[in-house]
Amino acid sequence: MARVTRLHIRLERPNPNYEGRPDVERLIEQMRLSSATLELRSEDGIETDTDLAQQLLDHVARGYGQASAAGTRGAGDLAVETVWESQLHGETLITGINIDPDTGEATFEELFEEVESVEVGEEPV
Repeated sequence: MARVTRLHIRLERPNPNYEGRPDVERLIEQMRLSSATLELRSEDGIETDTDLAQQLLDHVARGYGQASAAGTRGAGDLAVETVWESQLHGETLITGINIDPDTGEATFEELFEEVESVEVGEEPV
């Protein structure tokens, strides 16, 4: 994704340890949690390259939780919203609607055309 705007992370207490994830350890152990759920949002884009973000995602990658991210991929009028799920091990295209590069939003006309194109009874993608 070029810009992550939403990040949902569920962390679980690991077995055996928090190797390389001191901030995650501090959160879970100091508060005596069995799990924690974080819902992060930023219209400007979440900085996923930070040490804390990497610790959170590494914890999930090691099998101690789940994560999903939503954001945009592409540039300008070709940017589309995408979703990544840790359980699916990949990124899924939500829709191919073009968005305004300045606002990050689709026009009403684009949205209406997309809704009109969905057939009743169609299997979800």
